[in-house]
Amino acid sequence: MVLRFDLHVHSKYSGDSQSEPGDIIKYAQKTGLGGVAIVDHGTVKGGIAGLRAAKKSDFIVIPGAEIKTDQGEIIGYFLTEEIESRSLMDVIDEMRAQDAVISVPHPFDTFRFNRLKSITEIQPPVDAVEVYNSRCLFESSNKKALAYSEKHSLAVTAGSDAHHIEEIGSAGIEIPGDNLRTEMLENKSYFGTKNPLLIHARTSLQNLIPKRL
Repeated sequence: MVLRFDLHVHSKYSGDSQSEPGDIIKYAQKTGLGGVAIVDHGTVKGGIAGLRAAKKSDFIVIPGAEIKTDQGEIIGYFLTEEIESRSLMDVIDEMRAQDAVISVPHPFDTFRFNRLKSITEIQPPVDAVEVYNSRCLFESSNKKALAYSEKHSLAVTAGSDAHHIEEIGSAGIEIPGDNLRTEMLENKSYFGTKNPLLIHARTSLQNLIPKRL
């Protein structure tokens, strides 16, 4: 059996989302997903909370974090401890110490100031590239990411980049889910559709609301 995984979901621990980990799981199950990766900005708290919330179900939660390094953002999957460094290579080393699968999110989306801007020059030692992000304004950004993954023989990840519950499931990958790490490291398949442009405006407005964790 093949399961669908949205590999880029944010919870309230990101600071620019109000989604409760438990609500993320409930909604994802309704959409038919087999699992999600909760990868909050700078912390694994959401992923750990998601693991607890899904403990009594068959739903799979992959804990991780989207870390803003001195060169831009990278995602580590299967993280259970916080990443303290912010230097790109040191962050990668810390993630490797936790046996993480490492991916570069939205690397060619020029509207993302936090993207890994120098990916083509640095060619960081990562495992995968996010080849579909539902929040990319232009499809060309995703197409360039796919071309980069093919050129450098990297695995592919994909996700909604959901900051609101209803975005979950708009993009992801399809794998059996029997051996997640191995399957993700070998994965070349994905699915995805763009999220409405108004989603970005909602997130901007939400950033103005005081946060309570």
